[in-house]
Amino acid sequence: MEKLFWLKDGDLNTKYFHFVASTRNDICNVAKSYFQILFIIIIIIIIPLLSIMMLTMLIVAFLMMIMNFFLNLFFTDDLRQTLFQMNSDKSPDPDDLNLAFYKCFWNLCGLEIFSAATT
Repeated sequence: MEKLFWLKDGDLNTKYFHFVASTRNDICNVAKSYFQILFIIIIIIIIPLLSIMMLTMLIVAFLMMIMNFFLNLFFTDDLRQTLFQMNSDKSPDPDDLNLAFYKCFWNLCGLEIFSAATT
């Protein structure tokens, strides 16, 4: 029925034309205000929350990196202590040198053994 009115009185500057045009304007204003409120909510609430979450994630990632760094630190004393606690007759290496050899010559080649073990 509306199409009949529009075809008859459409763009003729009639009351019907002004009614339809003002109704469309009202609908546009409602849509405009809805999206303005939506974007204001996004700007005021959601973006700061995301910023806080991102900052928290960065801090956690940084702390994890530091913790992993300190957990992966391996010192020559640690290797020496582990080596000297093992049974001297065992041969864990494929070079057929038992641990008695490494224990005996630790003062001469301990740093080389450490660098080979950590790389």
